[in-house]
Amino acid sequence: MTETIAKLNRPLIRSIELNANEDIYLPNIEDCIEQYWEEKNVLKNELLIFEITLYELYEELQQFKEENRLLKKYEAENENLKKELNNTRIYAKHFEDLYTKMVVSSNFTQLRSKLGIGKLLDFKSDISKNTDLLNFITHFPKTEDLILEQTNNSETKSKEQNLNVITNKFNAIFEQKD
Repeated sequence: MTETIAKLNRPLIRSIELNANEDIYLPNIEDCIEQYWEEKNVLKNELLIFEITLYELYEELQQFKEENRLLKKYEAENENLKKELNNTRIYAKHFEDLYTKMVVSSNFTQLRSKLGIGKLLDFKSDISKNTDLLNFITHFPKTEDLILEQTNNSETKSKEQNLNVITNKFNAIFEQKD
């Protein structure tokens, strides 16, 4: 009995030095085998404990790798969202400035002419049509119609500009001979 107590009290010292920040103590396999060589069941139990500890550490490592991968994914997504938010703020500030200019210019006639805004509602031009409260479409067209009109105007202007450039460069070809 004293021999068994002495064996249990004698720790398995490992050959690799311990660090203060180690979370787990892994025994020295060689000392374990030497100490429990005659007692195969105790040796098996010690090695089983060692194996279980290694599996637990491996599972923890896999879990940390997955968390690290997700963290990197979230960091990249967060950066993209920050960029998108910044762009949206710039976009909102631009439209806020435009709105402010329009509101201020609607109160001052000299600013309306500088910004190219005519009378928004000219009631004197056609009194019967302009005083009809059932026909708002003429005064407030759909935004799709305005965008289509602006696109058509810009296309027509660009075509005219291109034709003028070609005409100016190759004037001799376009001259009419009488």
